[in-house]
Amino acid sequence: MQKAPQMEWKKPTCMGEKPSRRSGHTFSLVKAPAGGSVVYLFGGCNSKTKPPGPCNDLYKLDLADYFWGKVETTDAFPPSRWHHTANTVNDTQIVVFGGFSDNRGTTPRYFNDMWILDTVTDTWSKPPPLEGGKTWENCPVPRGAHSSTVVDNKALYVFGGYGGTGYSRHDFNDLLVLDLESWEWKDIETKGEVPEARSGHQTAYIPGKLYVCGGWNAVQQFDDLYILDIATATWSKSVTASGEAWGPKRWNHSALGVFSVPFWKMFVFGGNSGDLMEGGNPQGTFINDLVVLESGSNTWSRPEVIGETPSPRADTPMVFDEQTSSMIVFGGWSNRWYDDVYTCRVSDVVGPPYSIEAISPQIGPITGSTTTIIRGMGFESVKGGVTVRYACMKGFLETEGNVLSDTELSFPTPNYEKFGPVAVECRVAIGGKDLTCSTVSFKYFSVTSCDQCLAFGPGITDGCIAMSPVSFVIEARDSNGVKRICGMDDFCVKIRDMGGLDDEDHFYKLLQEKEAGGEEVEEIEEKLWAEVDDIGDGTYLVTFLPQRPAKYQIDVEFLGSFDGPAGPIRGSPFTIISADAENGDEVNELAGGLFVGSLDSKTKLLKEFCNDKLKGLRAPIDSNSDVKELITVKEHLRDVEERAEEMSLLIDSTTASLQYLKAISTPGMDRKLDAINNAKDLWNDVLTQAPVTETAIVPVTKVWAGKTTDKMTLYAREMKRLYYDFKDREFFNYSASPKAARDLMVETEKMLEEEKKTLEANKHLCSIFGFPDMINDQLTIMKQMESDIAQMRKTWDVTEELDTFILRSKDILWREIDPEALEDGGKFQMKCVKGLHKDVRWSDCYKTIDKNCKDFQNTIPLIQMLGSKAMRPRHWDMLMKATHKTFVPPHKDPDLLLGGLLSLNLHEFVTDVEEICDQANKEEKMEIQLADLTKRWQAIEFLAQMYQNTDVPLLAIQEEDFEALEADQLMVQGFMASRFLAQFEEEVIGWQKGLANVSDVYMFVQEIQRTWSYLEPLFIGSEEVKRELPEDAVRFAGIDVDVKDMLRAAWATKNIKEACNLDGLIQKLEGISEQLDMCKKSLADFLDGRRRQFPRYYFTSEADLLDILSNGSQPAKINIHTPKVYLMGKSLILSSEDDAIGYSDEGRPHAVSLIAGVGKEVLDFEPPVPLNGKVEIYMQTILDALKYALFCNLKRSLDRYQKLLRHDWVNFTEEGSDRPADAAAVILLGLAVNYVQEVEDTFALMGEGEAQAMEQYSEKQIEQLSQLIRLTQTKLGKGERQRVMVCITMDAHGRDIVKKMILQHCEVVTCFQWASQLKHKFRVSPEGASFRDRDPELRGPNGERAEIAICDAILPYDYEYLGNGFRLVITPLTDRIYVTATQALNLMMGCAPAGPAGTGKTESTKDLANALAKCCYVTNCSPEMDYRGLGNIFQGVSSATSS
Repeated sequence: MQKAPQMEWKKPTCMGEKPSRRSGHTFSLVKAPAGGSVVYLFGGCNSKTKPPGPCNDLYKLDLADYFWGKVETTDAFPPSRWHHTANTVNDTQIVVFGGFSDNRGTTPRYFNDMWILDTVTDTWSKPPPLEGGKTWENCPVPRGAHSSTVVDNKALYVFGGYGGTGYSRHDFNDLLVLDLESWEWKDIETKGEVPEARSGHQTAYIPGKLYVCGGWNAVQQFDDLYILDIATATWSKSVTASGEAWGPKRWNHSALGVFSVPFWKMFVFGGNSGDLMEGGNPQGTFINDLVVLESGSNTWSRPEVIGETPSPRADTPMVFDEQTSSMIVFGGWSNRWYDDVYTCRVSDVVGPPYSIEAISPQIGPITGSTTTIIRGMGFESVKGGVTVRYACMKGFLETEGNVLSDTELSFPTPNYEKFGPVAVECRVAIGGKDLTCSTVSFKYFSVTSCDQCLAFGPGITDGCIAMSPVSFVIEARDSNGVKRICGMDDFCVKIRDMGGLDDEDHFYKLLQEKEAGGEEVEEIEEKLWAEVDDIGDGTYLVTFLPQRPAKYQIDVEFLGSFDGPAGPIRGSPFTIISADAENGDEVNELAGGLFVGSLDSKTKLLKEFCNDKLKGLRAPIDSNSDVKELITVKEHLRDVEERAEEMSLLIDSTTASLQYLKAISTPGMDRKLDAINNAKDLWNDVLTQAPVTETAIVPVTKVWAGKTTDKMTLYAREMKRLYYDFKDREFFNYSASPKAARDLMVETEKMLEEEKKTLEANKHLCSIFGFPDMINDQLTIMKQMESDIAQMRKTWDVTEELDTFILRSKDILWREIDPEALEDGGKFQMKCVKGLHKDVRWSDCYKTIDKNCKDFQNTIPLIQMLGSKAMRPRHWDMLMKATHKTFVPPHKDPDLLLGGLLSLNLHEFVTDVEEICDQANKEEKMEIQLADLTKRWQAIEFLAQMYQNTDVPLLAIQEEDFEALEADQLMVQGFMASRFLAQFEEEVIGWQKGLANVSDVYMFVQEIQRTWSYLEPLFIGSEEVKRELPEDAVRFAGIDVDVKDMLRAAWATKNIKEACNLDGLIQKLEGISEQLDMCKKSLADFLDGRRRQFPRYYFTSEADLLDILSNGSQPAKINIHTPKVYLMGKSLILSSEDDAIGYSDEGRPHAVSLIAGVGKEVLDFEPPVPLNGKVEIYMQTILDALKYALFCNLKRSLDRYQKLLRHDWVNFTEEGSDRPADAAAVILLGLAVNYVQEVEDTFALMGEGEAQAMEQYSEKQIEQLSQLIRLTQTKLGKGERQRVMVCITMDAHGRDIVKKMILQHCEVVTCFQWASQLKHKFRVSPEGASFRDRDPELRGPNGERAEIAICDAILPYDYEYLGNGFRLVITPLTDRIYVTATQALNLMMGCAPAGPAGTGKTESTKDLANALAKCCYVTNCSPEMDYRGLGNIFQGVSSATSS
């Protein structure tokens, strides 16, 4: 069982500055701020003073490592005292009251002052009423050896003590309370049994009550316990906890209340004890026991104490540490002072903050897994896993559980098979805490085993009366055969009516019909309901109602409750025969005559069996004994062995029945129990005699066993010869008729019956002499011969049915044949044949019918194919030729019978017949498809759309017709590959040529139409093309006439097949196509020349380029192509004839301005550009003028930047104008140039010693950025707002770069953080700059140019017009791409940013192009892109110098 709770004392090793030996001090525990606990020691009677006396030392003990430290205080502190009290308030303060002084000088003998120790700062103070020397109203009279207790951190209760004012000496029993919030004293008027005046007592607080125990006064000592109900101020004396129930009288002890579940506990330690009046000892006896009060019952207990117990002592204070569940004491007095520390672990007694009270259910199986509920309290007070311990005298097991609520937890019981069915005690631990002190009891029971359960009663006894309820008892037993003591098992009882007892019974007649007809009919069962009643003591009463006199089978099965072995119980199934009588209720009673009589019969049967076997086993046998005598003895031995289980069940069930009847007070059971016990003793005698007899007959057995073995060997040879003769009998051959075969089988069966008698005799001999396997081969041969006869009967039945089916099929008319019916019939016959047993498949009869059935089955598909409508007379002729037989085919003989075709033995010509039928079907299919082909192409005609409102049709074919053309070509191609082409060869070849011409001609027409419609506007409608390509224009004029005539002729014919199959048409189309290719090539050479003159044409589509070249003399018409040539432009503003600028000398307008295609902006040319000459010439002039206009803007803007405020400069507008003076791109460039210059000037200042120059510039940047932000809050136009937003984006990046350089302490202009940035500059290019001599016209007065420096690359600013669009936010990743790409440009190499889709590779490259003012083309690689298209891109890039 569970171990009794123990309290273990230990003496820890202390370190630090230990207090001196003392007694009468106080010991107060507080929670440390960093965790753990600290105990404060104050005052006491110190052994070190001379003479020893009170002191005011203050020490504290850290319970984490038991380290002492003395607390030195410099401010006011209490005077020396002992027998005072100290209480902890709010875990941070200690309140000290009263005590005895050393009575020296002016010090009063007793104290009633109060001091408060702040444990956070370790400083003393007085309560407010005592500050400044005030008097404290209602303050208790001075005293010591009293008790004080803090209640709920709100009030301090003081009771009793010894003292008084002046030199008076009194013991007190007054009760005063101090309100710790208002600091007001109040004298409590109490009621009830007030304790006598006393001192040296102790008071413990238990919620709602104060417990006062022990003490003494000048008259007597006390062994009582008083309880104060705080709410009613009523005293009561506990009878159960006073006097002898507590023990000897005691005083100067220590006591405290400890939280415990379900009830608090009070611990009392040490003190003085005895009767001073009788003992003559003024101090009494010192004791060191530790007793415990259960507050729920107010009774004392003395748990076992182990460990290193402190020596007996008094005046020893005690505290309780919740974290370690330990009591801690220090010092004390026992005719000497002590300075030792002891701890006592009381967790077994206090227990965890939860307890248990009840368990449900209170019993369970030893296999465990029973869901169990334990009720108690405080389960939710601790977090963590639940452990339930089941303990008994042999040991314990634990299982895990779950908390359901504060008062309930659930768990599965553990498997207790290790210890067996015993009573256990349960305890609980939660969250790693101790097990509960309280326990609950649980009882394990063994589980039922199906192999040991018994059943008995009239319900399983022959002769029970039908139509009356009858019962029997199931007795559950465990695996050891011990009867169960409780119920809760599950049994399944099935009762089946096995048939009545006369020929009129319906079920009996049904069985007779089945046997007579040889049919296998599903067995019909009638089931009866049975009621199983759990008695609760391991027995179960089963009651049912037999419906009629009949035979019943009763199956009783144990279902494996509680994981016990499941299955039928002993003796199941039981078979009974019910009877018909009128006194059924009496007969069917459990204690009735039927059942009791059956028990007597069983007892008698057992006795007779045992006596008979004992007599036979004890018969004398020697070497002269006859074999019959030996056989008789061995039969007795075999009976004992074979019926051992039967006799054991009879004994167990009879004994259990009699004990059950005795338990229900049935008279006469003792005598019957004696009788069955006597019979049981006889059975034991039989079991004892059997091995003795078996040993005695061994010599004789060996002699006769040898003789029997020789006899069996000879018999085995005879059986083999018999089997060989059996296999040669005529009924196995197909040549025998069915009737003759059946007669032979009857004759053979009679012969086998005679042989079986000899076989059984030999089998008995083998069994008796212990080698039953020796006859097994002969038994197998006999069974095989019997089986062969039975299977051959079935074989001859199938043979008759098959022959009849084939004969009937031959008489069916050919025109009335139902192939599906024939096939179903054939499959049925084949199923019957294949269903015959494998043991007869060797026979000639089976092999013959199997072949006949297969031949017929193989013929049926051929007959079905020959019945196809595709069969023509030529195909029937081919069939005669293949079979080498002549017959009148169906188209000549309508009354042809199926037998006529079956006589051809078609199954011998399967391949030929299938080939002929397949040819017929394929030829029919080809014939139908050719007819459909002709009909379809007679209806297919051209579609047409008139070319540019002329009468020239552009021909087309519907999509579905073109798909049909392809499909028909494939179909005709298939005809040509067919081996059955000969019948339709000429027609198929014609279609092959016709459809091929349709396909070729249509392809030519489509290509010619496309090329002609593309070139016709150029060579016929464009004078410039005629002028540039005169020879090709004349050539195209002739082509134009031929194409139009050809298209008109085809449209007039309409039908596609007819129009495409004209003689010589393909040759004519080939000539036209060649002529068109020549014209197209000349045109392409012409366009390449223009592209070389103006490279941006490489990036213009051919159609747009032709439109530009065709209308080059009319600039207004090509203005729509401006965005395709000048990427960020939308259109040009052209002068009109009436303007001041007017037209040029060639009568063409001037390009005055460019309207931006990105954002809102207009850029004026300086000066306007005359659009004279060829279009490719003046477009290049416009491009140069754009760059020059931007350069002029830049020079003015840089000069203006120095004169205006920065935020005014951004959107500066000339007087009289409504738009900013500078382009957005110029503003961005100007900002960048000045930002770079300012940063590099800052680096110069830092080089001159101004260390904070960069920080000052950063502040300037922030102010510049703030000014731009404020500018966006004003009323701005869309274009102006866009340029300000882009400036903010660039300024934000510049601010971030400067801050990063500050963080990285960059101090020189060559630092990498600055060198890796894109730096726009307007200066004279240094040595090593790229393209120093390019664009000399775009230079300042001293040769300055706009350029970009990054790392060691210096690239020119290319003045590509950028419009007024957005710019990307520049991230550190963008800066890295800039460095990589510019290095590639500087080295004349390519750059390929790589990364996942959507990460900004393309946009970053485009933004870099904007920063460098370079033209950027984005080309998507589509599937149509080839090497020519890629070559044009590279050629255009190279020609346009877009590096």
